[in-house]
Amino acid sequence: MRKHILALLLLVPILLIPLVSCDGDVLGSLSDFMGKAGGNALLESGAVVVDTSQGAAIGDAAGALAGLTPPVPADPENPTDDELAEEAVYEAAYETEVKKVKKSITDALGSPTKTKALKEEMGKPIGAGDTPKKVKDALTDLNTGLEDDDKITLETQGDLVAAILMVEAVEKGKKIADALADTEGVQPTDEELLEFVSEALQVIEIVKTVSPANGVSLDALIADLTGDDEFMKELFRGPRAVSRDGAEDDALAYIEPIFDMLIEAIGTDPESEKGHIDPAGLQRLTSNFKIMRETYESMAPVLARSGEELDLPDVINYALSVIFTEANGFFKSIVVVPLRTEQITFAEALNDVIDWQNDEDSEGPAFIDEITDWEVQFNGYMEANEDKFEDIKETLEMIVAAVPDSEWLEEALEDFFSEDVE
Repeated sequence: MRKHILALLLLVPILLIPLVSCDGDVLGSLSDFMGKAGGNALLESGAVVVDTSQGAAIGDAAGALAGLTPPVPADPENPTDDELAEEAVYEAAYETEVKKVKKSITDALGSPTKTKALKEEMGKPIGAGDTPKKVKDALTDLNTGLEDDDKITLETQGDLVAAILMVEAVEKGKKIADALADTEGVQPTDEELLEFVSEALQVIEIVKTVSPANGVSLDALIADLTGDDEFMKELFRGPRAVSRDGAEDDALAYIEPIFDMLIEAIGTDPESEKGHIDPAGLQRLTSNFKIMRETYESMAPVLARSGEELDLPDVINYALSVIFTEANGFFKSIVVVPLRTEQITFAEALNDVIDWQNDEDSEGPAFIDEITDWEVQFNGYMEANEDKFEDIKETLEMIVAAVPDSEWLEEALEDFFSEDVE
């Protein structure tokens, strides 16, 4: 099948590739593995003493940021000296409060007990006036042209904190990328590059800790795979199930928990008798992944110069962020056979997988048969968004290049985006 990037716009690169492949036996094998084993290790760890001081400090700093209003020069193109001075005071005050947020989060993430308490504090809803103007303006720009289901939305303190730090990372990343591109100008120091990448990685860690994305933890899941290059290469490359050490369909054991974690992170609709997903939960997780994606894409051009190393979960985290922020657009672009009265959505596709999972007699998720010419459909979407997918490919290449001993992954990525794959 050509362009295995198609898999990105289904569930995860190694989840639905088997579903749209030519190997029909995979459906039956995969259904045997499907279950509800997903869990959240952080939430299940016990806390003897709940220390909410970091959460309170973060809330205070975020509140202070919301109270800061950037000055607006009478003539933005020609600000006066007094207006420039006011701008400098504002930026210094804003930076001070952001540093408080970062310090409190760093302190909390260093302790399982404080991390659990932090997550609880960050789960509290935000008020109408809690979002700093700088963040509102940045989100307006980032959300322009997006469907409502794909926009960054802020509901909790955790969402707000992640957005605050993401906006800082994106802004700083652009300045550094521009400076690196201007070879005749003043170049960032190695310390500045490393500091920026570290801060960007902290944003991603925050998103994973204080949002539904926390339930999608791949580190432990793939820890024992990273030493098996051939198995991982085939797992990322091909539409067929692969085996390791002679075990048939071994890859499927890693597909099941990923799907389970995604569904648990999204949450189920309490009114659904079939255990279908909560649409609001999907939208929030998509919003969280949008923040993660923007952060990775701002960080990627600086990685090589910084010397910072990433690992395989970073590759998959970015891939997941692309899946969740592109899936709605893809499904809305396709033509379905007339079995439904409305256009299929990403949420419906997920629910179809759940229905298939719970029905032993089902041959596969319903939407698979309702979409004709998968390859043609995706090629059309990809061609209509050519610049975006070129950026996605470049970002993946830069992230993969930062993973030590990743030659096998680079080869898999090249095959993944190739015009023809056997």
